[in-house]
Amino acid sequence: MFHFGTPVFGRNVFRHNTVVYAPNDVWTSIFGRRMQGTIYRMSIWNVKPELIDQTLFYNNCFVNANGFSSVAHFNFGLNAANPFFSETTGFPYEVPPGNLEAFINSGKQPGAPIAANALTDAGVTNHASELRKDILGYTRDALPDIGAYEWNATSTPPLHLNPVGNRVINAGQPMTIQVSAEDAGSAVLEFSATGPD
Repeated sequence: MFHFGTPVFGRNVFRHNTVVYAPNDVWTSIFGRRMQGTIYRMSIWNVKPELIDQTLFYNNCFVNANGFSSVAHFNFGLNAANPFFSETTGFPYEVPPGNLEAFINSGKQPGAPIAANALTDAGVTNHASELRKDILGYTRDALPDIGAYEWNATSTPPLHLNPVGNRVINAGQPMTIQVSAEDAGSAVLEFSATGPD
């Protein structure tokens, strides 16, 4: 679900987002209300005329389902490559069958493409250099994909080494340091650490 409304009073760039269709996602709001992912709508309004050229809206993947479109009320300097998907057209990603939390806990990524599709290499390139990485840290190619993910990216996102922290020991006392790392992609982690004796 993506539900958002705001007036725009400054430069606004909204790009490479994927609205995930998850009609069976259920959660409790901070106000204690039971919520369900059945509304897919975004509204932006009151863009000052002098800022329209600085308000960019491109390369986003949206949902048109349950009587709601993802976008309404907008005027932008750049408004391009923002396709809508529905149950009729099909979605370019696996639709979570239940709660998003369970979907994520199963090792899947909401909105990740399952094959080359209508989003692949279909993004506008006017401002592609502004966002060179996808949501996982992969480099976008010369023909960027629409949405949060770059399909079949070949570059490896940087490995993130977790901080070790300071250690204080007495001379001659053995010290053990645990080294760990995180990979934004799905590759098997292979790394080593060396230091002075």
